[in-house]
Amino acid sequence: MSEHFEYSDTQIMFHYTKDLQPNPADFEMHTHDRCEIYLFLSGKGVFWVEGNQYPLSPGDILILRPHEAHCIAIDPGHTYERSALHFNPALIDQEANTDNLLLTTFLDREAGKNNLYHYSDFDSDFARRCFSFMMGGNKYTKQCILSYLYPLLFEIYRASEQKKLLRDVQPEPLSYQILQYINQNLTAPLSLESICKQFYISKSQLCRIFKKSVGSTVWHYITVKRLTLAKQMLSEGVPPNAVATQCGFSDYSVFWRAYRSEFGVTPKKDSLE
Repeated sequence: MSEHFEYSDTQIMFHYTKDLQPNPADFEMHTHDRCEIYLFLSGKGVFWVEGNQYPLSPGDILILRPHEAHCIAIDPGHTYERSALHFNPALIDQEANTDNLLLTTFLDREAGKNNLYHYSDFDSDFARRCFSFMMGGNKYTKQCILSYLYPLLFEIYRASEQKKLLRDVQPEPLSYQILQYINQNLTAPLSLESICKQFYISKSQLCRIFKKSVGSTVWHYITVKRLTLAKQMLSEGVPPNAVATQCGFSDYSVFWRAYRSEFGVTPKKDSLE
């Protein structure tokens, strides 16, 4: 049983959902082609973003930029309640976004870094109340969402600036270095052997590190990231066959099946050709 409210169009998607008995299998790793602001209201879980794990407390806000792989490991024994807003970065008016200030916390950081904001990171409860204000539930829902999007982004920016003053410089863990290497070489031939050779570890070590830090297998992660890149290239007019090759798929039929499984449509369907 669940409660659900949703608004969606070509630029934004907002939802509030409350699952009394959440099914962990429903929350697999995935990516989006939009920015996301996520508010955790209740439940017990850990949010995974590009190998970093964020244990959640009620009132926590997470931000995600396009193509950051993420999922939540949710405890089915607790009611899971959350809201999320997905928006196209191009929606933000440039005059109101001087020096890209409102999007800097999303776009000007490394993947999987500095995603989480606790209740105590904000000066007030206003950021969380913005989510409630967005649930207009009538013909003015879109106007409500857009009206509170800008102040919500500014609250997140202010919180990020305060966190920078307190942030300690720490060495990057091996799991993060591996993810960086994979993302920098998505279009190149990748294999478990090549990754292991790069970091002087065994296959069993690699799989163990990856499962613990990312929550998926190495190949599932690589495939999801390659498919996300492929979707973007198709939207830019690159032919499907060229996309498959440039995204590291040696066989078009393998690419076709993986793309349809991930997005529910064929590459040709998403192509601008």
